[in-house]
Amino acid sequence: MSGLAKVLTSRGFVKTSGMGLLILLIWLVLGNWLGLGTTVCLIATSGVLVLYSAYLMWDQAKAAKNASNLEKSIWEQSEDQKSGVRPERREEIDNLRRQLSASIEKLKKSKLGGGRKGAAALYALPWYMIIGPPAAGKSTAIRNSGLEFPFGTDREIQGVGGTRNCDWWFSSSAIMLDTAGRYMTEEDYQEEWSAFLEVLKKNRRHQPINGVLVCISIADLVNASNDELEWHARTVRKRIDELTQRLGLRYPVYLIFTKCDLINGFVEFFQEFSRTEREQIWGTTFSKEQLDDPNPKGVFEKEYQSLYNGLISARFARLSPGIKREDRSAIFAFPMEFLSGKDNLSFFVTKVFQPNPYQESPIFRGFYFTSGTQEGVPIDRVIQSMAQAFGLEPQGKEQFNPEIQTKSYFIKDLFTEVIIPDKRLVRPNSRAAKSKRLFNIGIAAASLVVLVILILGMSQAYFRSKAQIESTRDEVAQFKTSTFRPGNPANTLARLNILLARINTLQDPPFFMFGMDRSQALLEPMQKLYFRQLRAFVQANFLQPLQVRLSNPAGTRGDAYDDLKTYLLLTSESTHLRNDERSRKYLTQHLGKLIDPRDLGIAMPHIEYFVEVFPGAVAEGLAE
Repeated sequence: MSGLAKVLTSRGFVKTSGMGLLILLIWLVLGNWLGLGTTVCLIATSGVLVLYSAYLMWDQAKAAKNASNLEKSIWEQSEDQKSGVRPERREEIDNLRRQLSASIEKLKKSKLGGGRKGAAALYALPWYMIIGPPAAGKSTAIRNSGLEFPFGTDREIQGVGGTRNCDWWFSSSAIMLDTAGRYMTEEDYQEEWSAFLEVLKKNRRHQPINGVLVCISIADLVNASNDELEWHARTVRKRIDELTQRLGLRYPVYLIFTKCDLINGFVEFFQEFSRTEREQIWGTTFSKEQLDDPNPKGVFEKEYQSLYNGLISARFARLSPGIKREDRSAIFAFPMEFLSGKDNLSFFVTKVFQPNPYQESPIFRGFYFTSGTQEGVPIDRVIQSMAQAFGLEPQGKEQFNPEIQTKSYFIKDLFTEVIIPDKRLVRPNSRAAKSKRLFNIGIAAASLVVLVILILGMSQAYFRSKAQIESTRDEVAQFKTSTFRPGNPANTLARLNILLARINTLQDPPFFMFGMDRSQALLEPMQKLYFRQLRAFVQANFLQPLQVRLSNPAGTRGDAYDDLKTYLLLTSESTHLRNDERSRKYLTQHLGKLIDPRDLGIAMPHIEYFVEVFPGAVAEGLAE
């Protein structure tokens, strides 16, 4: 995965992007669509940031609590173990507990696990289970893994309680639990081990463990009979299935063939490698397509053959003139020695990783060849088989020269470039995966529906807004070119009806306009036009008749009083209409008396609107 891809898929980037998108939506919805102003948007943004900060604090507190629960469970199990043994063994358990406690305390005082405080490190750091027989070279591999052991020790700490048959390794990048003591036994302390796994599942719910390392000496396999291979494969698969069933998730399984220096010619072939070359990976990490392949045997054999072809290609480069004759023979034969173990290793891989319709299949992440130290007698299968074919006595191999400096081969990058970066490769089991898949399909379908609705809504809003602008522009143009006729109130009222209907529409736009509503921009010019037309109508049909009646009173004194009050409310005393409901009601009634009864029905909405809105419109500059 490239650096950019790692950044784009990191939790920090996803969280930051999500927060940015949420804040953008706040400003878009509250500010643009609902028009609630900058202050409201700032308050909403601040509220979101406060809630997010509270979530981060809660998440840290939860991580620390889960780590505390995990530690507490270990000590409770150790107390149960102590109470169930003979008195002379209790001191031994106390010593083991003190060693484990000291390592955990040092871990808690550190700042590990992606920047989390050390109190949560047991929760924050990835956990790996190591499966394999004792003396398989697991400890040597971990010591040469390139991981940092910040507590002044790179040695295992023997467990207690549910992990009494296991060894703990605390590094700054991961916690590794070597379950070698459980490789041979199944029933011993099964209840405590199951309880420990339940604690892991409860307090590290999403990722109880992050992977399984199967470490087995290649010498135990290449010289083994089919029955022995079957036993090893069945034991490993049983341990993997146990973890899968207990924890309810599927994990990447890394098959590590250790002690490859026992293949004759290994040391001679690679001894001239630089340190960087010796730290690289010799093996295969499977692609996504290979991980999903139901035929692990075929995938393994294809990649094994590729490694063999690589050895053949590099063989002549290794055969430099300065090399001793016996070393040249070993180098030349090494690819064939490597290939000779293919059948046994393929048999083992098939038995361990073959899909089972009644059980969850492990995720076969890859297979790797390593050597942590060079000791023991190398295996010379090719020469032995040739000697047997000709009836000769095979020459015995000598042990490695103890004076030769031992080196580690093909370990560091395996841990630092594959295993640790793979820490989020945990998958749910089939049932959970199906539920998650259905959930994701539902989310995708809902998102698609929302997207379609959004696109259709925005399209409809755009065309609706465009039509509204065009029709409003046409109405304004029509009124600007028409002539006002004072003597024809019915014609004027019809024109006012059109304007008032348009104003009411602009004042109450559809809610879902997706930021494309231009009603407010059109409302003010429409109001000005309407009030100008309404003012002319009031002048011609109310003020002028009132002036005539006040100049030549023909009715009673009460009628003259009503005319005068009405006239004043329309002119110098119009401010009373803004705060006096009785004055507005009075004016509405008396203006209705001045209009032709035939036009009263169509005129009354404009009279009421005029009395209700006109004084405020004058104050706001929308009318004169």
